Amino acid sequence: MRNYYNFRAFGKRVLITNDFGRYLWLTREEFILFTEDRYRENKELTERLEKGMFVSELSPEAFADQVAGAMADSRNYLFQGTGLHIFVVTSACNQDCIYCQAHQDAEHFRQMEWQNAQRALALAMQSPNPELSIEFQGGEPLTAFDLVKRMICYAEEHAGRKKLRFSIATNLTLLTEEMLSFFREHGIGLSTSLDGPEELHDRNRPFLASGGTYQKVTANLRRAQQAGVPCGALMTTTRFSFPYAEAIAEEYKKNGLHMISVRPLTPLGSAASTWTKIGYSAEEFVEFYRRVFYAILKINREGYLLREGMASIFLHKILGGYAENFMELRSPCGACVGQIAYDFDGDVYSCDEGRMLAAMGDKTFQIGNVRTDDYNSLMESSVCRTMLSASILESLPSCSFCVYQPYCGVCPVVNYSLYRDLYETEPEQYRCRINKGMLDLIFHVLQNPENEKILRRWIS
Repeated sequence: MRNYYNFRAFGKRVLITNDFGRYLWLTREEFILFTEDRYRENKELTERLEKGMFVSELSPEAFADQVAGAMADSRNYLFQGTGLHIFVVTSACNQDCIYCQAHQDAEHFRQMEWQNAQRALALAMQSPNPELSIEFQGGEPLTAFDLVKRMICYAEEHAGRKKLRFSIATNLTLLTEEMLSFFREHGIGLSTSLDGPEELHDRNRPFLASGGTYQKVTANLRRAQQAGVPCGALMTTTRFSFPYAEAIAEEYKKNGLHMISVRPLTPLGSAASTWTKIGYSAEEFVEFYRRVFYAILKINREGYLLREGMASIFLHKILGGYAENFMELRSPCGACVGQIAYDFDGDVYSCDEGRMLAAMGDKTFQIGNVRTDDYNSLMESSVCRTMLSASILESLPSCSFCVYQPYCGVCPVVNYSLYRDLYETEPEQYRCRINKGMLDLIFHVLQNPENEKILRRWIS
């Protein structure tokens, strides 16, 4: 019996994948034997196909029982309940990033009221997931440090048997010794942004009152590292990033970081209104990503471990056979059932992207409010149901036959923002071409055994 598969030709070789995320490289001659059900003529090929769950001598019922575990591993996020809870504690920010979703200065802002904060935390605790990740965002959440500190202590007090992990998405410019002491005491991780060398970072992420933020960010990054507070960083790619591909990778090494997530711009907020200035085509991003990726591989060959974040997520599925709970690379996506975003005014959104769209005045993806809803009513909302049905790759015409379907995902919010529709209006639009380009590169690199050793270290 031959199992369902998808394929893609790479020169003289053909890549095949199945629903469990298993993959094989075949020569064109082997591919013909496989498609014509003549693979038994080649014993070595048959063994590889059986090991990869592409063929079986079992009955369909027995085969289904045999592969059930692999299928469960590849969709493990479906059995957990909402694990990521994002709290937007304030709209205030002291920076003026050129791609920010909503500009609000420190004098004209709104902060989450304590009563709403309590309700939001209580709502998060209703998730059946025994492990909750609680992330604080803004604006700049450190402008509301007293509230964040109070919420963390309250959550710990009311956690019961749930295991909590706390993180704060911060620009780091307001970091104090008091904050570092509290973060270390409570095991709180920080996530910041470092877009590259000083001239690039300062162009993308200046202070609201003018002036660059690079010196402050990198100095406080070192303070966090020295204090034993985990602090990761990611970079957002603008058109201004393109000349700095190799320098960006070196910048992360210079600052003692071991993970760099090379993110494409999302056309939300300021990025949407200034797209002609800072945006780019999918092909331009993929070429930039390729240059950064090879620069990262070079750094690894020189003995310094530096992972690329997006590739690491893909590689967990490709090489490890299991999925990290990354919201945009799931089927269905992580909206509602993977993450929920609680805005400062008590409104609840399907995801952080839905909340960003609301900051632009469009509340299409609001699923409730902390004053009127509980966890069950959020999960039963029409928005939740619609987003999940719109992001099941196996049912989407442009995705169901793609060789990368086991590793990929779609974002209905981005589709809505770009096309005013939850579905891509045409096959292979912007985000699809980006994901395909990244996966083309990863599978090309994996064909080199020395490169594969490096990439396996990224998920070990």
